[in-house]
Amino acid sequence: MTEFENALILKDEPYQTGFFPKIPNFRKEGSAFILTGGVNGDLLVTDRTTTKELRQGRYTRLVEISTRPYLQEVHFPSPGKEAAYSFSVYIKAVIQVERPLTFYTNRNLDISAYFENLFSMDVRKITRKYSILDYEGMDEELTAKLSVYNNFDDSTGFSYNISIVLAEPDKKAEVYVERSSKQQLDMQLKRNARDLTASLPTDLPEALRVAVVEGRMTEEEAYQKIKEYKDDQFRTDLQQAQALRDSDILTDAETKAYARRRIVGTNLLTEQTPENTSENDEDGNLIDAMYKEDE
Repeated sequence: MTEFENALILKDEPYQTGFFPKIPNFRKEGSAFILTGGVNGDLLVTDRTTTKELRQGRYTRLVEISTRPYLQEVHFPSPGKEAAYSFSVYIKAVIQVERPLTFYTNRNLDISAYFENLFSMDVRKITRKYSILDYEGMDEELTAKLSVYNNFDDSTGFSYNISIVLAEPDKKAEVYVERSSKQQLDMQLKRNARDLTASLPTDLPEALRVAVVEGRMTEEEAYQKIKEYKDDQFRTDLQQAQALRDSDILTDAETKAYARRRIVGTNLLTEQTPENTSENDEDGNLIDAMYKEDE
């Protein structure tokens, strides 16, 4: 196993035994002291340690180990429901050395790798149930699962407490999520646009009636707008009828019938008023005059 700098080993320095060895100050709060590198086994310095033990052990190094709570952050990948994409799992654990001698024996332990090996199987079982597009509730399930682990490991000499477990799509999955979210947003905007336009009036008279009902316009204003619209439509239809006749596409009789259907037959209001009837009569007279045969 590759050795790495262990943050919980605060000091590792030479120690001289001599004929009258000095017992290290072991009463420092939050620290434990171990004598090592001698002919006997490693020795944890306590209030029962004697100078005789030190002299017989011929120890050459003094190690100080932190026994305070230490925050350890762990990151590792775990596959999601989509096999091609993974979650990036983040675990925040508080570890504390309970047995300094055992911990020092395992001082080359990679704690991040230790937690990954410890939790990865259960983490994978959970993350594989969730899509990278919908993973609500996964963090809570992971935390509930990992928090039930025994918080003391006799083989390592330290206890641990899991405080936070988070899992989010990794960088590769983030690109996919962003692209998918954009597509879903575009589709939703298009659906919203279709729903919006579906509720709009199909022509001007209907729109004006809606405006009157909603109080945005008076009836007089609406009738004036309809009259203006009708006049514009009449002129357009009349020009079209004249163009058909002038181009010899239709005969005079056919064009007259066409014009009557297009112009005289146009009824913009749901109920025709006497005013509308007189206007239609005038329109018919104009058409008759336009197509009156020369005598």
